[in-house]
Amino acid sequence: MSSTYSLKDLKQLYGELKDGEESQEKFRAFISQEKWKLDDYKRWLDEAVQEKLSKEFQDIVTVLGERLGFKKKFGYYSSVKDEISYDGLWENDDLRIVIEAKLGAWIRNDVNQLGKYLDKMSSEKKDNKKTYGMYVVGSTEENQLRSFSEQIRGSDYAKKIRLISYVDLLKLVDIKEKNDLSNDQVSKILIPFDDVNVGKLVEIINIIMEEKGVASVTPPLSGGDGERPPSIEVPVVSRASLSNLEKGDVVVCPSKPSGTDFLRRYQAWPARIGSERKPRYFALYISSPVRAIKYFAEVEDVVEADGFQVENSEDKKYLAGKRMIQLKKGSIRELSDPIKKGTQYVPQGIWYTSLSKFLHAKTLDDL
Repeated sequence: MSSTYSLKDLKQLYGELKDGEESQEKFRAFISQEKWKLDDYKRWLDEAVQEKLSKEFQDIVTVLGERLGFKKKFGYYSSVKDEISYDGLWENDDLRIVIEAKLGAWIRNDVNQLGKYLDKMSSEKKDNKKTYGMYVVGSTEENQLRSFSEQIRGSDYAKKIRLISYVDLLKLVDIKEKNDLSNDQVSKILIPFDDVNVGKLVEIINIIMEEKGVASVTPPLSGGDGERPPSIEVPVVSRASLSNLEKGDVVVCPSKPSGTDFLRRYQAWPARIGSERKPRYFALYISSPVRAIKYFAEVEDVVEADGFQVENSEDKKYLAGKRMIQLKKGSIRELSDPIKKGTQYVPQGIWYTSLSKFLHAKTLDDL
């Protein structure tokens, strides 16, 4: 569902936003609904920047923290005596991010004011959470962002404060949701705990690359002009139950979770596989959030995909230039003990292993 309401429309319904009043409560409840798409938030934030609606900008930025997996807490529009007058707060079990949302890449007061908020919050909470500050700004001008960054670097809290434009924040939410990144991974992008070991950031980039590669080889089952075969029921078995099978090669193909629909309906898999090596067995690696080899089957034949009977016209377009791995009818099994991703290999294309390695592997690294 997409909203047709503009922020000006909402202002007519709720009135001017003020701390502690009903207008504030209603607006925050409205924008916090799960039905809104990322495009809705982008449209509202664009409008907030253009129309200089700072309060709306602040609250929508706070809500986006929830889309990143944090627990959110709305802040204050104006300074409140004896309170930490932050704009918003994002938290998880280990991290606390104090949000300052600004329409432009400039601030009325010194950057150290946010730093003092951090000191006060750490003192009051008395827990083990690391506390950081984050400026989320409406400007996307490179020169303005560079100038703001220099202010932060020159402050006493350079290691405790980060800066991001609202456009980049929206991109991060989109990346998180499309690649199913965990909140811990998002936290490491926003606030790297270890400035020396960049391995975690490389791991996150690796996941995104994997998802991009896997998406390109996952067959679609979009709407079309023909009927599809029914999706078959697949028994769940352990790998140990496959130990009586004859020795042979296993071809492993990657897929997004949506690709399993194709597998179950056609009992076949399209791939750019050569004619010189016909595998005896087939296995399917499912990308995030599963990230494991989840399905196994016996191979009947490998044929040119052009002659494969697929009723859906959109699916036919996808098959161009591929060959079809036809599986023995009824041989597909879902593994109760899938082979999970290890620390090294990120599958993006087809690859081979032996049945013996497949049966005994603890992770993909063992294949």
